[in-house]
Amino acid sequence: MPSWTASDMVCEIENIGKLWKARGVSQVAEAMVNNAIRKLSSLNLVGPSAAIQLYAAIDVVQLETSAKNRLSECIDKLVTQDVTEVGATSNRNGQLLITPFNYLTQKDWEQINSDTASYWTIIYVVVERFKKIGMKPPMAEMTVKWTTGTIVANGLERSSGMPSYEGILQLTKDLKQALKSCTVKAHPDLQPPKVYTESPSQLGESFMALAYDNDDQPVQMPSTRVHGLVRDHIPVRETSKLLAKNHKKGIEITAADVARELMKAQQADNGKCITWLKF
Repeated sequence: MPSWTASDMVCEIENIGKLWKARGVSQVAEAMVNNAIRKLSSLNLVGPSAAIQLYAAIDVVQLETSAKNRLSECIDKLVTQDVTEVGATSNRNGQLLITPFNYLTQKDWEQINSDTASYWTIIYVVVERFKKIGMKPPMAEMTVKWTTGTIVANGLERSSGMPSYEGILQLTKDLKQALKSCTVKAHPDLQPPKVYTESPSQLGESFMALAYDNDDQPVQMPSTRVHGLVRDHIPVRETSKLLAKNHKKGIEITAADVARELMKAQQADNGKCITWLKF
């Protein structure tokens, strides 16, 4: 079987768009979309950088919305290998940001990591930064998932306490509502992207000048835990298999089980309680 790469698939998506533009909706173009989905499905789990390239290619390509949605949903699964959700298809509304840990500033992180930071303090620090970089409601499902994963991973860096899945689901809801109600506004001249790049500097000098203060620039704070959390432990819908109410008879997955898995290699912490993590 040929070995396809994310770069190969970006080129293929671009070529599909050219054919679609030349011939309109045709059986040939539709077959190419189906073939691209098959090839995408054969890729190994892709990281944020490759996923952003693929999402961006889909965003600008000239295709019917339904075809774009099918391609995007395939990438959603590649990024997360998500088998935790049942039923509804992905929510394609909203702007995509899957590296929120690269967009927060030093001052943002200091507030988040403060011993006195509350649950709502952390949510609003994140959401206010999102508004300043031009994000508008509704928050896209994948953005919610990666933002929640970032917040939970940061908490696990400082405490061995793992929130319940029900608590994590509530965090996803609170993030979406907070973005909707937040009154912070971006600079009026800022042109926000539909798909945010891996780091804000890749959006250009103008974006950086309008989105960030000179004395409060973004710092990259990636965590090795985020991808695993997003893949396996962040429910974003009420239908998630992770929620106790949706367990099949005879199967029980507890937050304690997840915490043990995530913390196997971590040394015992100093016993300090991170209050915001205790949902």
